[in-house]
Amino acid sequence: MNQSGFSLVGCMVSPGFTFDDFELFSQESLLAEYPQHEEVIRRLSRVE
Repeated sequence: MNQSGFSLVGCMVSPGFTFDDFELFSQESLLAEYPQHEEVIRRLSRVE
């Protein structure tokens, strides 16, 4: 992946959604949940 690339993340839901309840993943939480995929997670996500 080159440094000039980008990613678009979308989330579509229907009834009952509010941003108060919305939480996008973090790199840290993905690494904790899926340690076997560390290389891919680090390559495709960033630390906030």
